[in-house]
Amino acid sequence: MNTKTILAAVVLVGSLLGAGYFAPAALNFVDITWEVVFSHLGMVVLLTLFVERAQEVILTTWRAQSSEACELAILEAERHLANAKKDVEPEKAVAIAERLSQLRAQKLNHKARTRTLALRLGLAMGLLVSVVGVRVLAPLLEEGSLLALLPYQLTAFNAVDILLTGSVIAGGSDGVHKLAEFYRVFMENQSKRQVERVPAEL
Repeated sequence: MNTKTILAAVVLVGSLLGAGYFAPAALNFVDITWEVVFSHLGMVVLLTLFVERAQEVILTTWRAQSSEACELAILEAERHLANAKKDVEPEKAVAIAERLSQLRAQKLNHKARTRTLALRLGLAMGLLVSVVGVRVLAPLLEEGSLLALLPYQLTAFNAVDILLTGSVIAGGSDGVHKLAEFYRVFMENQSKRQVERVPAEL
C-alpha cells in the first residue's frame, strides 16, 4: 500500500470512529429551491470572477515579461532557420532547429508552471475570502442550526466550509456555471417526469 492509500484509510477510519464516539448533531438545511440554489451560486460566481481578475493582474505582472521574451526568441529562431534553409547551410540549420526545439519546450514548461501558479494562487485567495466569512455551506443551513452544534463540531464544520469554499473559488467560474447548469437540467428532468406520471396515475 502506498502513502496516499494509507492516509485515505486513516482519514476514513478516523471519521467513522469520531462519528461513533462523539455522536455529532445532524445539520438542518433550508428547503433547496431553484431560487435558493441560483442565488447562492450567483454569489459564488461573482466572487470567483473577482478572484480570477485579481489572478490575471498578478500573473500578468509576474509572468508576462518572461513569456513574451520566450515568444520573441522563438520567432527569431524560426526566422534564422528559414534563412539557413534558403542559404543551404545544413549544419547551421540543424543547430538552429535544436535551439528552436529547446525554446518551444521552454515555452510549454512556462505555460504549465503558470497554470500551476494560477491554481495555487486561486486556492490561496479563495481560502482568504472564505476565512473572512464568505462560505458556501453555512448559508444553506437553517437559522440557528450552527448554534446547536457542539464546539468541536462547529470547528470542524467551519474548517470544511473554508476548505470547500476556497476550492470552489479556485476552480474558476466555469466550474460553477457547469454545476448550475447540471442542477438546472436535473431539476427540469425531474419536473418532466412528475408531469408525465400524473396522467398515468389519473
